[in-house]
Amino acid sequence: MTIHDILIEAINNLPSTKKLSIGDLFMAAPLGQVIKTLSKKKEEGVHTYPNIDPSLKYRAYSTLKCDGETIYYLAISNADSLFWGLDKRYAFFAITDKGIYCNYEKNSDCNLCVSWTSIKSIHSASRNGGFAEIIQINDIYGNKHELWPVMMGVECKSSIIQGIINWLQNISNRIKQLRITEIFQEFKKEYLRGNYYKAVQLASHIEAMGYEKIDRNKQKAIDQYINNFEGIPSKNRKIIVIDSKFTYLESKLFYVLPCENLPKCIKFSTPPMEGNLYIQHPHIINYYIPYANKKTEIELFESKLRELREILMALGASRIEIIHDRKYLTQKERETSFKADVDGHYQNNKIHGGGEYVNECNSYEELAHRYETIFTNDKITHAPYVSTDLIWLKTEPEWQSLINKRMKGEFTSASFCVSNNELNRLDKRTEAALMIDFSNVLTAANINANYDLKEMFNSQESITWRLNVEFVPLNTVTKESKRQKNATDTSEKKIKRHIAANKRSENSNCKKSGFVRK
Repeated sequence: MTIHDILIEAINNLPSTKKLSIGDLFMAAPLGQVIKTLSKKKEEGVHTYPNIDPSLKYRAYSTLKCDGETIYYLAISNADSLFWGLDKRYAFFAITDKGIYCNYEKNSDCNLCVSWTSIKSIHSASRNGGFAEIIQINDIYGNKHELWPVMMGVECKSSIIQGIINWLQNISNRIKQLRITEIFQEFKKEYLRGNYYKAVQLASHIEAMGYEKIDRNKQKAIDQYINNFEGIPSKNRKIIVIDSKFTYLESKLFYVLPCENLPKCIKFSTPPMEGNLYIQHPHIINYYIPYANKKTEIELFESKLRELREILMALGASRIEIIHDRKYLTQKERETSFKADVDGHYQNNKIHGGGEYVNECNSYEELAHRYETIFTNDKITHAPYVSTDLIWLKTEPEWQSLINKRMKGEFTSASFCVSNNELNRLDKRTEAALMIDFSNVLTAANINANYDLKEMFNSQESITWRLNVEFVPLNTVTKESKRQKNATDTSEKKIKRHIAANKRSENSNCKKSGFVRK
């Protein structure tokens, strides 16, 4: 049986929604006509699939914004200013294959939308001091939805309301059981295919619907998922969230991992914490850093800048000028002394320094004090070379082009920019979706975040630094390198000759003594 079959059968067994009115008894009498006019309007009534008027169906879709291609049951009721003291408005109540929808026209605050599979229980409740009876729906997420009988065209009578409650609960139970069976079949297929995280997602969905027997199968899928985490393509698991409860797995943007049983293949820049969001390092696979963390972003930017500076020095840079684009730095700030972390002679507004810096980098301004410098080195004798342990170079085409041209000796100076944009961030649209999903994790897991999500996902501070570089002429370092090599070779030959001469002398002395040295 399909959901369609369940709903058609339910509509055919629709319980009574109205009692016999006085207007029905005196339809021929003038009084009866008046009462009927007041109690029943032309557009009021119950319209069921497939006999729903197209104009009413379109109007209902516009008001309810319901999900699903078919409205199986549509109840329309209205209220007149004579009774409500308000402008006439219509209430639409609809049942689709996805769930229950209800809303008032011209009043979006009274909307109700709940899926069949998320309904936990339906019962009646009293309002207005016990004089009004409503239908209350509790879902599996702990939410309560109130449905007033008048919104579905149901008479406010306990027996009628209870009949509707039993009817709706029965529909929900049957559809939920059908979906559990279907999802469990999907779970088994994904597990056998080795798609363990997808299997965990499906098992969690079944578990949320109240099917407790899935627990054991879910744990098996979790264990396999963790053991085979490295087999997931790195680009697909760029972002992860630490949540040992696996409470929210709907996101397509991140994977969830338990804090106490992390995959052995991954490492973190800081100890992983429950309820935190991490992103994979731009160039180090299986190494995760906190997402949208300013300190981390600065560290990444400094790592990138340091590597570039090392490349330039290896290529034979005699002068490197690094200029920070932040104009609001005061002259006094710019003249703050700093400690450099590379060999060579530095100038920063006539203040000199050397050695390694010791202060923690708290902002780009502090970083500027260390790197906004002029580096000079006139004693370069080595030929241009490139280290093999670089992590940023492979994704920087401008750097690669610079290296190729320098190796060919095409120029002796260059100028280009380095920016912190997209170091470990996503595009704005993806980041907005990520903020919603991550918020759902914190809510579902009942985790109190130690940070403001809006502040966390604010656009990062855009920083661009310009580098002006001068290199020693390539032919100069090449000739010098040859001279050094020749000098080295000559020295090695002298040493070898000296050792050979000593051996000959020793052997001659041994023969005179009657001994032969082998």
